[in-house]
Amino acid sequence: MDTTADDLTDRVYFSVGGAVSVSDPLENEPPCWVDTACVNGMSGSHVYLYAGGGVGVFANAADLGLIADADDIDALAIYDRGVIGTFEYGIDTIYFSVRRESAVVGVIDSRLGEFITEADILTAPPAPGLAPEIVVTSDALDLSPNIAELDALDTFVIPTTTCPFDWNDDGFTDVLDFSFFLMNFGATGMAPGDPGDCDGDGDCDIFDFPLFINAFGCTP
Repeated sequence: MDTTADDLTDRVYFSVGGAVSVSDPLENEPPCWVDTACVNGMSGSHVYLYAGGGVGVFANAADLGLIADADDIDALAIYDRGVIGTFEYGIDTIYFSVRRESAVVGVIDSRLGEFITEADILTAPPAPGLAPEIVVTSDALDLSPNIAELDALDTFVIPTTTCPFDWNDDGFTDVLDFSFFLMNFGATGMAPGDPGDCDGDGDCDIFDFPLFINAFGCTP
């Protein structure tokens, strides 16, 4: 989540703590110790989106390969790069960890075939109904499962191209990037860098189109 002041006025992606069936034996917390999810009728297994003055579900537990109210999302980082506000497999990216004692801990992931721990960085599976994928293992982070727990996460993008409006980061400005433009055409309240907002005025409209056309065909 990019927490610049401008972005926070438009939309915020977040999870809430305290899935009903989750307790942490190492912290002596009873179920529902954190009342955010329980009291507000929410789930610690969903990713929520605040936008336009209201809150809705951006990605539900099934989207992430989790079980509602049996898994609790802990650390979270999101790249919403397709239709803003709608989770799309293969386009949007959600990195997350889960709290200790979540049901998914000990399940074999969909990418490496390894047991998921509370110290791994996970991402959504390639399709609904599958377990989450491990992106970075606890070993790679030098963390010890059952002792360490991943509570915070941030990301940054290393530029791979000098081409403007290369929204899929493949080094070219081409028809694949134009598909992002079309998906977001008409969108408003966009954050800086969102696909389609070529002139940086917070929306994707006809004034952005000439700028994109001028960059179309760019190669590294």
